[in-house]
Amino acid sequence: MNEEIGEEEELRLEEVREAVRKLKERKAMGVDGIPNETWRFGGERTVVLAWEICRRVWRGWPQGWKEEITVPIVKKGTGLKVEEYRGVTLMPTLYKVYASVLARRLEKEVEEKRMVPENQP
Repeated sequence: MNEEIGEEEELRLEEVREAVRKLKERKAMGVDGIPNETWRFGGERTVVLAWEICRRVWRGWPQGWKEEITVPIVKKGTGLKVEEYRGVTLMPTLYKVYASVLARRLEKEVEEKRMVPENQP
């Protein structure tokens, strides 16, 4: 980390509340199976849960997981034109494992606390 910048302050509840408020409705769910509406309309308890989770990750995120490598790969054509490329971000494998565990824990928490209405698939 650049020493001139210093440490970032811990995530604030209001930051997470605002990010949750800005989630778009009726978007495809990720692999966690939790729709944006769960966070948006789950009430204050859900926002606080999201904040607590984000704070834990924020405090304990391994330095190596903050780094990434973006490499260009040809998506179509011969690769002679810039528009024929797209970037792929390479992240550490354990980051992917951690994200998977976190998604499962969130899913379990949502199920246990019945945060998704019964009529929601």
